[in-house]
Amino acid sequence: MYKSIFLFLLTLIPLMAQENESEVKPGLELNIDVSFLPPVLAVYNGERLRSENFLSEYAHRLNPLSKVKMNQAGLIVFIKQLIHEKYDRRASIELAKISGIEPNIGIAFLELQEVEKELGREKLTKQLQANGITYKGAEKYMAESKAIDLWFKKKIVPEFQVNEAEALLYYSENTDKFKVKDRVKFAQIFCGFLLPDEKATAKRKIQEIQYQLSIGKKFSDMAKKYSEGKFAAQGGVQDKFYSEDELIDVLKPILRMELKKRSAIIESKNGFHLIEVLERRKAGQLKFNEVKNGLMLTMSMEKAKHAMNAKIEKHKKEAKFKILLD
Repeated sequence: MYKSIFLFLLTLIPLMAQENESEVKPGLELNIDVSFLPPVLAVYNGERLRSENFLSEYAHRLNPLSKVKMNQAGLIVFIKQLIHEKYDRRASIELAKISGIEPNIGIAFLELQEVEKELGREKLTKQLQANGITYKGAEKYMAESKAIDLWFKKKIVPEFQVNEAEALLYYSENTDKFKVKDRVKFAQIFCGFLLPDEKATAKRKIQEIQYQLSIGKKFSDMAKKYSEGKFAAQGGVQDKFYSEDELIDVLKPILRMELKKRSAIIESKNGFHLIEVLERRKAGQLKFNEVKNGLMLTMSMEKAKHAMNAKIEKHKKEAKFKILLD
């Protein structure tokens, strides 16, 4: 459970490092030439973002570019994007606080302890460092991420709910978007790994599950007991029908599987899968009633995200935010 929460917080919004420059990993070197950068990259509320501090914070995002042929102009565009991400996060935290939502360090500390129990200190530290976060700064990062999420869900989303009439109008004007290919509904048992050295353990676990299934154990029971997937509690049954476009490449072959048949072990970049296809639906036009709830939710979230971005930009403007790279 806490492992899932931790992964969610790492992907909540575009990943950014801590605001506290004293938390930067020591000795991290940059593998690309950025000698053309000015000493100060940006200003926010009168505070200057110094080049050396920024580069230490974001080396984990910049170093992969050493393998890509990127000219100076392209590198500047990418660095600007990172700076915007940094201050979008800062503005979001400040707006959450203004709305009365403070980061709860105590809860974040407890959740981090639970994650550490599951992963161990070494693996947790490696996972954090891979995302540019120090172990010491993780509690602050998690608490702030949850505060931003809460601010969005409680203070912004409720103001931008799309009603059925709006959804119907969109549907009627965009019927081509609701044509679908062949789809399948399936159940899944998933054993994941975060780091390469966890892969062997995950593989042994999925192989044992496969053996238990081969001697008559029920797929749903094994999913409830052992799967690490989102829908484990409901026997691994996914919440909708999936078309080819919605499946990752390694899972696309399940569209051709026989009903009630189990797949062999399938390996993806995140773990190992066992699949059982439950139902099929042929290509065609989705009816409004089939998509109504999902469409209303999607449209509401899009409106809310647009409003959130507008609030962030307004807050940054009030803070006289400026990037000094032009």
